[in-house]
Amino acid sequence: MAPCRIGDLSTGGCFIETRSQPALGDIVTVTIRLPDGHLLEAGAEVVSTFPSIGFGARFLDLPEREAQLVADAVARLLPT
Repeated sequence: MAPCRIGDLSTGGCFIETRSQPALGDIVTVTIRLPDGHLLEAGAEVVSTFPSIGFGARFLDLPEREAQLVADAVARLLPT
């Protein structure tokens, strides 16, 4: 596990700030602690890379319950 930070989160995926650089198309497991404390673990495909900054990942087969938890977290994090 490499140290990282979630720089952006959406219902479709996330941007992971890290110095580790998986290749485009790699499948990774991301673990995210949502604002409500729920720990989300999901498979994701690397869809973009930015050397020394991070990479974009698209969630794969996120179960409906988990997808709803992410949607709820995103809604809470958006400014009103």
